[in-house]
Amino acid sequence: MELDGRTLRSGGGRGLTMRGAQFEIRIDGTPRTYRDRKDYAMEAARFLKSKNPHSMVEVKDLQSGDVTAVAHRPE
Repeated sequence: MELDGRTLRSGGGRGLTMRGAQFEIRIDGTPRTYRDRKDYAMEAARFLKSKNPHSMVEVKDLQSGDVTAVAHRPE
């Protein structure tokens, strides 16, 4: 079933749920990984930024198109 270009599936009697990831994590503009929750995406992006401090790490919301840059926080 499609609704506004998104694929939906039956939630086993719990209504409809969205399939797939909503957040894309990019390093220097290249998509590297995807997450379905924003808090997981931000945590993964912070970890990637700690391993790549001189690279631009961003989280993009695939539904709205919003992009959030991640800053490195020294520990």
